[in-house]
Amino acid sequence: MAAQSWLAEHVAITPGRPQVEVLVRRGDPHTELIAAADEFDADLIVLGAHRKRLLLDAFVGTTAERLLRLSTRPALIVHQHSTEPYRRALVALDRSEASAHALRTARDLGLLGERPTLVHVFRAAAKGKLAQVGEDVTAHVEAERTRAAQEFSVHLRRHDLADFGDRVLLREGRVASEIRSLVSELEPDLLVLGSRGLTGVKRAALGSVAESLMRSVPCDVLAVAPPRAV
Repeated sequence: MAAQSWLAEHVAITPGRPQVEVLVRRGDPHTELIAAADEFDADLIVLGAHRKRLLLDAFVGTTAERLLRLSTRPALIVHQHSTEPYRRALVALDRSEASAHALRTARDLGLLGERPTLVHVFRAAAKGKLAQVGEDVTAHVEAERTRAAQEFSVHLRRHDLADFGDRVLLREGRVASEIRSLVSELEPDLLVLGSRGLTGVKRAALGSVAESLMRSVPCDVLAVAPPRAV
C-alpha cells in the first residue's frame, strides 16, 4: 500500500528514529482516528494543521474540528515545524471543570514547559451602560477584576491547582479576542484549552471558541475534551 510505504519511509528518516506502528485505514478520517485511539487507548491524538478545503469545510468542518466535538481524548494540533520540547505554554481557563481538567491533562502529559502562563478572561457587566451615563468605568472594571481574581483563586484551590495561582493573568473582554491578543504578545509555542468549557455550550456547536482559536493562532494547540463520566 503506497500510503503505508510512504509513512514507513518517513519514520525511517525522522531524527531519533521513534518506535512507531504504522497503521493505514480507509474511511472518514475523524471516525477512523477516534476508533484507532480508542483501540490503542491513546493518551493523545496528534494532528498536523488542517488543509483548507473551502467548499467541504463550509458544510462539515475539518477533521480536527470534528475530533474536538466527538473525541473524548486530548488532541494536539501542530502548526509549527519544531523538534524542541514546549517551553512557553499559555493555558486559557474559565471556572469550569472542563478547563481545570485541561490544565491537569497538559501537566500530566508533560507539555506545560518550565513556567506556563494561565489566562482567565472575565467580563465587566454593564460596562457599556455605565459609560453612557458618565460613570467611572475604570473603577468598575477594577472592582470586577478583584472579584474575578478571588473567584478564580477559589476555583484553583478547589481543583488542587493552587500551585499555579501566581501564574494567572486576568484580562477583561471577549474570550477569543483576548486570547489571540495574548498569543501575539507572549508568543507561546503551545496554547492549552478545554474543548467545551470556555463557551458554556454543547461541544457540537459550530464556531466555538476552541475551534475558532485552533484555526487562527500560529502556535500549536492542545484541546482537551471534558473529563469522562465515571
